[in-house]
Amino acid sequence: MKKKSNRNRFSLTAAVTALGLAQVAQAAPGSFLTLTGLTPADVDVIAEADATAGANGVTFVDTDGAETADDGVYKVTTDTTWTAGSNYILTRPVFVDDGVTLTIEAGVTVYSTFTDAGTPGSKADDEFGSVIVTRGGKIIAEGTKNAPINFTTIRELEAARATDIDGDGVMVNPTRFDRGLWGGVVILGKARTYNYSAAGAASLIGENEIEGFAPAFSPDGDDDGRTDIIEYGGSDDADSSGTLRYVSIRHGGYEFESNKEVNGLTLGGVGSGTTLEFIEVFANSDDGIEFFGGTANIKNGLVAFCKDDGFDLDEGYTGNMQFIAVLQNSSGTNSAGDTVDDSDHGGEWDGNDKGDANDFQSAPTISNLTFIGDNEGDRAFKIDDFFAGRIYNGVATAFPDLIEVTGDSAAGDTAVFENMTTDIPNELPSDVVLAATEGSVASGFDEAVADIMLVRVDIANASYDPRPAAGSPLLSAAKTDV
Repeated sequence: MKKKSNRNRFSLTAAVTALGLAQVAQAAPGSFLTLTGLTPADVDVIAEADATAGANGVTFVDTDGAETADDGVYKVTTDTTWTAGSNYILTRPVFVDDGVTLTIEAGVTVYSTFTDAGTPGSKADDEFGSVIVTRGGKIIAEGTKNAPINFTTIRELEAARATDIDGDGVMVNPTRFDRGLWGGVVILGKARTYNYSAAGAASLIGENEIEGFAPAFSPDGDDDGRTDIIEYGGSDDADSSGTLRYVSIRHGGYEFESNKEVNGLTLGGVGSGTTLEFIEVFANSDDGIEFFGGTANIKNGLVAFCKDDGFDLDEGYTGNMQFIAVLQNSSGTNSAGDTVDDSDHGGEWDGNDKGDANDFQSAPTISNLTFIGDNEGDRAFKIDDFFAGRIYNGVATAFPDLIEVTGDSAAGDTAVFENMTTDIPNELPSDVVLAATEGSVASGFDEAVADIMLVRVDIANASYDPRPAAGSPLLSAAKTDV
């Protein structure tokens, strides 16, 4: 790889600032319904079958007329505010309806449970908390550095109270190896999304549905074969789904099918009018943050200790990403004593779904990124499906290999890296075409660096101070004309 000098490839403002999302658990008067060990004065419970209709803005909406709790959905059907000073516990997915805004005040913690409530071993009737903002709905979740908004597992509250709230016998505070304990946060918008039924512009579908959240008996009003309530995409690239600022999402990633889990933060067709700033995802069972198409921008985002990829991009995503960081997790043992795998790629970046090199590709601008691996498993970057992004001013370290470029990307436009630094060798594939493409992509890295010199990277103990140390090659001038 060619060597370049006098450049700044580094900015870990994302990690340093986002790590300021300190854990905050509120406990104060609520309204209704008793769970084991708690009184109605302790907690607001959302999405329970026997909860007071309309409480906290949530209403059970029957979808087939049978009026049973397993054949409908829980919706926020009117503009609603979840206020600081109350604990909110989700036992099932809650959908923010089209035309409705859910506001969550700074300092609120939203806890979620998971229950294998139905058929043992079957996932079809499991119950798990999540928040899904449907297409046309909005979420306004504006935390602060000192009072972030938290989405996490009920186990954090149970450990703090030494009380088994959900009756599962577990009251241990979760660690970085505890994942999949609830669902996640999902935002669906109206911006353009590029998924195809086959190669060629005539096969563009332009809409899709999010996996893992299809409620039973949910209608398909437009007869397009997709469940309306989990559909995303459209033609409004400036669409706004609201604001997430100073938000922490922890220990999610419910596995809804074998080897298929929910992302920490899922963004489907989300438009550029949406604000995403100072967001962390911690110990999720799937990807940390995934964009399916759309034009949303994210600034100051941290993904730490997730099972799969840090940032996953697909379906023609064309937003901007700045000050992003990934800390990968080594293999280890969770609180139940089970062995858990190490993390996968820092970024898995795909161009489009089922299209080809002539179809619309993901082409975001990504700058100021820091990817720190676990010295196990996968590569820092996987480039797939004709991804055509531009990546500037970054650093990658502690991965076994730097980049993988797949065969389809070798046939068309692919990523361009510039002003990047790494101490990771790039092992080229034996295939001559792939090797040439991968070598070209990797040429944007200066890999002739023996030590990138971060203040502290202690993978075994998960202890990090990822700022550049004095004398680090990361402290030279940055590229600004991007």
